[in-house]
Amino acid sequence: MAATAPPNHTRSTLRWKLFALVAVIAVGSAALTLALGRQPIERFVRTGEIERLRAGPLAELKQRCTDYFTDRDRVGVEKLMASLAATHDEIAYLCFRDPDLDDDDVLSSHAAPPEALRALARDTQAPPPEGRVRRIGDEPVIDIADTTATKPAYTLHLGLRKAAVDEKTRGLLVKMTILACVIAAAAIVVAFGLIILLVGPLEKLADDASRLSLGDMRVTFNPRGRGELARLADALERLKESVLWALRRSAAKRDGKK
Repeated sequence: MAATAPPNHTRSTLRWKLFALVAVIAVGSAALTLALGRQPIERFVRTGEIERLRAGPLAELKQRCTDYFTDRDRVGVEKLMASLAATHDEIAYLCFRDPDLDDDDVLSSHAAPPEALRALARDTQAPPPEGRVRRIGDEPVIDIADTTATKPAYTLHLGLRKAAVDEKTRGLLVKMTILACVIAAAAIVVAFGLIILLVGPLEKLADDASRLSLGDMRVTFNPRGRGELARLADALERLKESVLWALRRSAAKRDGKK
């Protein structure tokens, strides 16, 4: 009975299925990392900004308040606070409460501090180290507090504009997104190369097996290494030898009957 040609399957089916699987995993992992990493990134940016302001404007104001404790130069302190707020765009306000003043016990970077700022300066509940989101007027701010070493101590308040933190968070997220896309693309390219290295020999084995099924006994299966492909090639080579042995035996029987 004549051998028939094997069905013409698409050669790259397995290759593209593996490639699609790797692409989905790489892109999905990058997207999941960015989705889960948004809050940690925001906390990282917020903490960094707070530490920078504590080491900068707040530290400078704390030093000036040490002098204020003795000289009571209110005008000088308020000028310093106004200058710091004007120099740093991310600072919405600087203020503190002086309990020794009877007429107006709040010193502020604002010439006429709003009542919300006065109430905040008088608030005895200290905000947490990472600050507390407040709303002064129409602007959300992160209120940061620090205490002087004077006796009595002054609790200094600094308002970090939340919009500035959000902007830096978005900038860092954009960079993280670009990096994640580059890593995902590199992973896909490397994976596609590995897939070609895997599927290429497999396709050759399939072609050689098809030729063997059509009666081409010149096919040689060369096992390389000790992996699964080598075992498959060795099995096909032994199958070919078995077929050749069966053909020789059948031919010998026919010759014996003649």
